[in-house]
Amino acid sequence: CRLLHEAGIPLLEALATGAELANHAVLSRQLLAAREGVAAGKPLYAALPRKHSFPGWIVPALKAGETTGQLGAALKHIEDYAGSAARERLATALALLEPLLLATLTAIVGGIALSFFLPIFSLLGAANQH
Repeated sequence: CRLLHEAGIPLLEALATGAELANHAVLSRQLLAAREGVAAGKPLYAALPRKHSFPGWIVPALKAGETTGQLGAALKHIEDYAGSAARERLATALALLEPLLLATLTAIVGGIALSFFLPIFSLLGAANQH
């Protein structure tokens, strides 16, 4: 929506296009609901559904951007912050996943090694008894 808004596309059209392009059904419905509210004369921050799936800091950021006439800058700030937060969550998830994968692979390789060596040791033990 930010790029469309900054390109001079009317907000109603930008919200409709954003809803079409969203790969998330709930987000798409919420953008369409916001579009209906904006079409009825509400500001964007007030047009968002009461129970929306956006983080709590987005509505105040939109309100500040709209009341100061800097909606594009507010949308850019929201985009930057959300992008960096998503990258941080991904990095954290990968950092937690790496030791788990290492432990799993170690257990698999250890199991394979045991399944290979235990029969050999059993045969050697049986041969030593005779």
